[in-house]
Amino acid sequence: MKPSEEAYGLQRLFTVGHAAAAALVFLPPLPLAIALANGVDVRFWVGHIMLLPVAAAVVALALPAFGTLPRPTGGFLSGSVWVPAALIAAGSFACRLHASSVAGELQGPECFVSTERRNLYEAYAEADALYSTCLGLLAQAPGRAPPLMGVADCPQYPEASKRWGRQFEYLAALERRFPCANACYGGRRLWEDPGVLAPSCAPFAAQSLRASAAWSTVLIEYSAVVVLVNLLLHCSLLAPLVRRFEEVAF
Repeated sequence: MKPSEEAYGLQRLFTVGHAAAAALVFLPPLPLAIALANGVDVRFWVGHIMLLPVAAAVVALALPAFGTLPRPTGGFLSGSVWVPAALIAAGSFACRLHASSVAGELQGPECFVSTERRNLYEAYAEADALYSTCLGLLAQAPGRAPPLMGVADCPQYPEASKRWGRQFEYLAALERRFPCANACYGGRRLWEDPGVLAPSCAPFAAQSLRASAAWSTVLIEYSAVVVLVNLLLHCSLLAPLVRRFEEVAF
């Protein structure tokens, strides 16, 4: 084989191998990262930190397009794997840390330790008062009053949502997923099956956050394995191939 033909073959090997490695490494954790990022409890309590692992995996899958550069380097090929893996681990670790901390707070009896939980309590109290007002107005209405499906049907609900919209959405989501009400002491349900007494949503939310923390740990461990395997492959296989490519191409 002529040197130029060998160089062309090695470059094609780098391009195809890089794309295959990226797909093999970053496609499996991507659905899990997306699911965690879209989790209702994670979004409310933790924020958008899980978008970092999602973005890192997507970028890693797109990086092989740059493998067609005239001179692929070992640093680029190796770094395109371990840098996204490190970002996935960092975002997942932050999610795990925060989710575990919030889950512990939600398991406790105190409702006013965190600002978020206090805001949920105040939002529920206002929604409960609004629901009571609506029931009173319906009872006084002449003739047959239309049924009240939930607090969201109250005329004053849009106005209250201007202040508590984020909290209302989360409380409604909790009632849709769990047989509970409020995020502190329980009470009557206001959005789903309104009027039915139910226990606090805090234990259910805490359990959901602990599950998210456990799955975040899976991503951390997966990323650590990816980095270790990548280092071994870089030393044993990638570095010699890159050196050979530089010898025959330049």
